[in-house]
Amino acid sequence: MAAKCPLERKRFIGREWLFKRILHCLNTGTKGVVVIGEPGCGKTACCCEIIWPTRIDSLQQVLNGRLLAYYFCNTFDAASTSAGQFVLSLTSQLLAAEGPRRATVSGYRQKVMGEQERRIWLQNPVKCEADPVEAFRLLVAEPLSNVKVLDTPPAGGCSFFVMIDSLHDRCDGGPSGTDGFVSILDLWARFQAQLPPWLFTLCTSRRQCKCIARRFLHFRKITLDNAQRPHIMEDVGAYVAHRLSDSLAFKGSPEQTITGQEELVNLLGLKSNGCFLYLELILDAVRDGLVSFDRAKEVPGTLNGLYLWMCDRLIGDSPYSTVRDIFSVLLASRRSLSVKQLYRTAWTSNVDLTWSSFLAALKRVSRLLWTDDTMCLLFHGSFAEWLLDVKHSTQKYLCRKIDGHGCLAMFLSLRASTLSKNELIEFAYHLSKMTSLGLNMHQLTMWMMTCGAKADKLLLTHPVCDHETTRLLIELGATLATPKGPSSKHCSVNLSIPIQDESHVSHKSLHSSAQNGCSTCVRWWLSSANVSPDVEDECGNTALFLAAKFGHADVCRQLLKASHNANAVNRDGWTALRVAAHSGHALVVALLLRHGASVDCCSADGRTALRAASWAGYDQCCSILLKAGASVDHQDCEGRTALMTAAFNGHSRVVEMLAAAGADIDHRDRDGRTALIVVTMGPLPEKKRKAMIELLLKLMATADITDKQGRSVLHFAALEGLVEVCEILISKGADLNAEDEHKCTPLMLAACCGRRAVVDLLLSKGADVDTIDSTGRTVLSLAASQGNPDIVGALLLAGLDEMHRDNNGWAPLHYASCNGHLGACALLCSHHGETVDLSDNGGRTPLMLAVEEGHLDVAKCLLQFRASPFKPSLDGRTALHLAASSGSSELCYLLVSQSAGINVDVFDIEGRTSLYYAVLEEHADIVDMLLSFGCDPNMADLHGRTPLHVASWLGNLPIVELLLRHGANVDAGDRENRTALMIAVWRNKYNVAKVLLDHKADPNAYCFEGSTALSIAAQEGKDTLVQLLLQFSADIGHRDSHGRLAADIARLSKHDEIADLLETLQDNLVGMCTNLSGSSKKSAESKSSSGYQSLLNTNDSTGSAKVDATLETTRPPLDSISCASLSSEDDNSSTAFLQEADHPVGTFSDNSGRSVHVALKTNSNGSSISTQEDLSTSTVPDSDASLSGSLSVSNSSRVSCRQSCHRSSKRTLIVTNPHYRRNAP
Repeated sequence: MAAKCPLERKRFIGREWLFKRILHCLNTGTKGVVVIGEPGCGKTACCCEIIWPTRIDSLQQVLNGRLLAYYFCNTFDAASTSAGQFVLSLTSQLLAAEGPRRATVSGYRQKVMGEQERRIWLQNPVKCEADPVEAFRLLVAEPLSNVKVLDTPPAGGCSFFVMIDSLHDRCDGGPSGTDGFVSILDLWARFQAQLPPWLFTLCTSRRQCKCIARRFLHFRKITLDNAQRPHIMEDVGAYVAHRLSDSLAFKGSPEQTITGQEELVNLLGLKSNGCFLYLELILDAVRDGLVSFDRAKEVPGTLNGLYLWMCDRLIGDSPYSTVRDIFSVLLASRRSLSVKQLYRTAWTSNVDLTWSSFLAALKRVSRLLWTDDTMCLLFHGSFAEWLLDVKHSTQKYLCRKIDGHGCLAMFLSLRASTLSKNELIEFAYHLSKMTSLGLNMHQLTMWMMTCGAKADKLLLTHPVCDHETTRLLIELGATLATPKGPSSKHCSVNLSIPIQDESHVSHKSLHSSAQNGCSTCVRWWLSSANVSPDVEDECGNTALFLAAKFGHADVCRQLLKASHNANAVNRDGWTALRVAAHSGHALVVALLLRHGASVDCCSADGRTALRAASWAGYDQCCSILLKAGASVDHQDCEGRTALMTAAFNGHSRVVEMLAAAGADIDHRDRDGRTALIVVTMGPLPEKKRKAMIELLLKLMATADITDKQGRSVLHFAALEGLVEVCEILISKGADLNAEDEHKCTPLMLAACCGRRAVVDLLLSKGADVDTIDSTGRTVLSLAASQGNPDIVGALLLAGLDEMHRDNNGWAPLHYASCNGHLGACALLCSHHGETVDLSDNGGRTPLMLAVEEGHLDVAKCLLQFRASPFKPSLDGRTALHLAASSGSSELCYLLVSQSAGINVDVFDIEGRTSLYYAVLEEHADIVDMLLSFGCDPNMADLHGRTPLHVASWLGNLPIVELLLRHGANVDAGDRENRTALMIAVWRNKYNVAKVLLDHKADPNAYCFEGSTALSIAAQEGKDTLVQLLLQFSADIGHRDSHGRLAADIARLSKHDEIADLLETLQDNLVGMCTNLSGSSKKSAESKSSSGYQSLLNTNDSTGSAKVDATLETTRPPLDSISCASLSSEDDNSSTAFLQEADHPVGTFSDNSGRSVHVALKTNSNGSSISTQEDLSTSTVPDSDASLSGSLSVSNSSRVSCRQSCHRSSKRTLIVTNPHYRRNAP
C-alpha cells in the first residue's frame, strides 16, 4: 500500500492554475512534471487533493480519473523511503487498476501473476528489499510495456500518470547513499526511459534538491512558492480570506473590519513568501487564542522564526526535559510510535515520569505533533530539521538524535529476549548509534547479550539498515547467506551515471564494510557476491584504501589476497600506503610494503608516504618506510622535504630520525626557505618553536641563510616577536642589520609589527637605527604607522629624527595621524612641535589626514598642539573641506567652533567651499551646521555653480530647502547663465523644480543659448515638468537664440504629444489676441508672454476657452497619459517622487468645441539623455539662420520651420556634472 498521508481529505483552497498546467502537460506529451518549493508551500497537500478531491466537477477530479498509482515518501517512516516497499506499493495499485471497479489497463495482472518468476518476487518482500532494481524490472517496467491501455490517450499526450511525493528523500548522500542504499529517485531515474510512452510522471521535491534536475532533464518544473507570481499570491489571499470568513474567532472580533482583513491578507502574504504552512500556523494560533488578532502582525516573518516563537508561547518557562525527550525519540525512530509506546520510551530517560505528567507535556506541544489512535509523529519535516539546527532552535530547544536512539535502545533492552526479527534489527540499529558516545562494537555486543538478545538463528539475506547494524548482528551470531536466484546477477547498479559495472551497490557495501572493519562482511562480499575489490567509489577510493585509512589490518590482508593493485591512487592523489602512514597504522604500512606497495609512489603533488608520516609525526611509520628504502630528500610540488614538514609541525623525534638518515638540513623549498625559516614563521607555540629551532641549530642548520625575498631567520623571528629565538640567533652570529629586498632590517620589521621586546633587544645589541627602506621610511616611521607608543618613545630616546620624510613627504606624525594612533601622535607632537604642520608632497598636513580618515580624538590632539586648520594643500583644500566631504559633523563642529577666526567660506582651486562639498556629498546635517555658522550659500565655483545648482542636480530636496531658507539666490546663473531650475528640469527632478518654483524661481529665465526651463523639458520629453512649468506661467512663445519655440524643440526631439499641446496653446493665444479690440498683433504677442497662467485667467472673460476648475485636484482617466513619462533614467528617485510627480491635469475647450487636455505622454521612441560621470550632454538641432527671420505663428509657417530644422546642422548643449573635477597641479 502507499504510505499514509496526514493531509488526506483535508479542506483545500486554490491552486486551480497548478492543476490546469499539469493537465496541459499530460495532454501535450510532456515526459513529466516536477513540482518544487520550500518546506510548507503545499506540495503534499496538492498531491492529496489529486488523490482525494474535495470538490466535484473540478480539474483535480479530472486528474484523479487519470491517476494510475501514487506513493508518499515520509521522512518519519523509514519503510516509506524503501525502494522495495515502493515497488510493492506500485504493483498492488497496478493490479487494482485492472479490477472490476476501475478498469484502466489490461494484461498487467496476467503478465505478473501468470509467470512464476514474477509471482515469486511479488510474494517475497524480503527479496524485493534485497534487490529493488530487479524487482522493479520484473514487476513494473517489463509488464507495463506489454499492457493495453483501455482509455485512448489524447493526440501526442499521455493516458495516465504516476505521482510520487517527496521524491528528494534519501537522495542527499549521493547516487545511492553511503551504505549501498538504493533510493526511490535512483530507481525511477534508471527505468524512466523504459516506461511506456503513455505513462506520465508527476513528482514533488524541495527546491534545493539538484538530483532531480540532473536526472530528469526533460521534465517541466513548476514552482509553488514564488511570491512574485500573481497566481501564487492570489492563492495566498484566497486561503487567508477563506480562513478569516470561515472561523467564528475572526467573525466575532469587534476590531476585525474589512480594512483590517485586507491589511492582514496583504501582510501575511508578504511575510509567508508563499508558505501555506506559515499561514496555517498563524491563523490556527489566532483561532485558538494563542495570539490576539491585532498582535498577529508581530509574529516573525520566516518559518524558522515562527517555530521559535511558537515554542516560546507553548513551552515558555515550563520544564522542557520531558518535551525534549519526546522530540528526540520521534526524531530517532524509524517508524511511527503509538502514544503508549512513546511514553514507555521516554520513561527510560526519566523513570520518575508519570503517565499524567507525560500527557500534560504532550498536550502542551500538541499543535506541533500529528497524532491519531495508532501513531504519533512530528507535524512536519521542516520542524524536525529545526529541532536539530542550533542556529535556529537555539540551545534552549535543541534536540539530539543520539538521545532518542539511547531511549529507544533502552526500551528495546527491557524486552530483548522476546523481540521479533524486525525488532531485533531495530534494537541493533539504535544501539549501533552509541558508538558516537565512545562505546565500541565489543561493548555493544556484550550489551545485547546481557539483555538476552539472541541472533544465532538470524539469517540475513543481505546487509540491513546500515553496516554498523549488520556488523553488530554478525558479532551477536547472525549469519549472512548467499543470495540465490536471478537477483545475484542483478545485485544493483549505479543509478546516477551510466557505467558498464552492474554491481555498484554491492561495491558500496564492500567499501562501507571495509571502512568499518567488518572482516566477516568483507569476506562475504568478496566470496559470495563476487564483488571486485578494485572498484572505486565516487571519490576514487578502493576498499583497500578505506581499510588502510582506518587501520583494519585483517580487512587489508583479505583485500590484498583478492587484489594485486596495492598502488591504486584516488582522485586526490593518495595511495593506501600514504593514507596508512598519515594515520599512523604501522602494521598496515608494513603489510602493504610486503605486498608490493611502492614506497615512493606519489601523484602530481609529489607527496610520498614518508612525507605523510613525517607531517603527522609517526616515527614508527617513518622508521618502517626508511628501512624500506624511502627517499629521505624527496621533494613535493612546493619543493619541501619530509624533514621540513616534520619540523614545521614540531615533531622532534622524526626530525632527528630523518637527519640521521642523511636528510639535508639546509634544503631550500620553492620560496628559498629552509626548515629553520619554516619553523620560525610557523604556527607552533613559542616554547615548542624555540625547542625545534634549537634542535635544528644543533643539527648544524645555517642561521644566516636567506629566502628569495632576502629575509633571514632573524627577520622572521623579529616579525613574529620571538625574543628568545632572536637571542639564540644573535648568539649564533646572525647579522643584526641584514636587509631584505625592500631594505628592511629585523629592527624595522619588529617596529612595524609592534614587537616591543624584540625592539629593545635589538637596540641593546647595537642594531643600526638610521637605516631607510626602499620607500624612504625609517624605523620611527614604521613604528608610528603601527602606533605602539612605547616603541615610538624608545626610538625617540634613541635619537631618531622625527622630521625625516619618506618618498611621499610623510613624516612619522603623518603615519600616526592617518592611522588614528593618539598616543603616538601625542608623543611626536610633544617631542618636536614643528612637525605638527609639516606638509607632504601634496601639501597635506597631519591634521588633514586625521580629518579625512575621521579620527576625532587625533584631530583634537593636533589642534591642542596648535595645528593650523587654515593651511591649504596644493589643491587648495583645507581640513574643513575634508571634514565636510567625509561627512563627520563632529569634526566640522570642532574645526569651526574651536578655531577662532576660521574662514568658513575659503575655497579650493576649483572655487569650491566646504559648504559646496557638503552639498556635493549630500550631508544635510553638515550643510545645516555650516549655514548656521554663516557659510555663504551663494558662493560659486569656477564654473559659476552655487551649492543650489549642485543640490538641484542631485535632486536632494531637503538640502535644497535648507539652502533656500538660508537665502540662496534661486535665480543665480552659472557660467552659461543656467539656473537651478533649468538643472532640475534637465535632471527630471520634479520635486526640486516644484520647490524652486514655489520660492519664486523665474520659469522664463534663459541661458546664453536662449533655452528656458520649458524648452529643456520639451526637448527631454518630461511631460510632468512641462505641466508644472505651464502652471507657473512659463512662456510658450519664447524663442531661443536659433529662433525655435519650445514646441519646435519638442517636435525635433520626437516628443509629438508635447509639441501638439504647445502648438495648440500657441494657436489659442494667437486667436485670443487677434480678437482683442484696439490691440495690434504685436501687443497681443507681448501680452501672451505672461504664459499659461494668463491664458487661464483670461479664458473666462473672453469666452474662447473654459478652464477646468478641478485643475489642482483631479486627473481624468485619459488614454494619452503614460506613467512611463513620470520616470527618468537619470533620476533614481523613490516611489514617493513618482506619486508626487503624478500632477493634476487641466482641460479647456477651444472655439471649435474640442476638449484639449493638458496631459502629456513621452514618445517611447523619443530621444533620451546620455548621462556620464563627468558630463551630461544632449543634442539640440540648430535652425537655419535664414529661417529665424521668417518664422510666423501660422500653422503652415510652423510646419515649414520644423521641416527645415530637421535638415539643419546640430550643436551640443553641455551641462557639466558637479562631480567632475580637474586634476590638481
